[in-house]
Amino acid sequence: MFPPFNPDSISLLLLNGVRILFYIGFVFYIVFSFIALRQIEIMRKTVVTPFSGVVLLIGIAHLIVAIGALLFAFIVLM
Repeated sequence: MFPPFNPDSISLLLLNGVRILFYIGFVFYIVFSFIALRQIEIMRKTVVTPFSGVVLLIGIAHLIVAIGALLFAFIVLM
């Protein structure tokens, strides 16, 4: 039949599942920030304004923070 589950194994299984979901969420967040950066690049080529350089820097900073959040999650959730 099925192997017996004690409360420790169930909580460990739940913890690992939540950890994996956090990792997947952070990866999706990095993909989102990369897509946002790509949209900023397309916008800069289409609409030329003096403020577009600042928006590009904000987009790059957003991508760096998203990557940093993933790295921080790896450190904290280990």
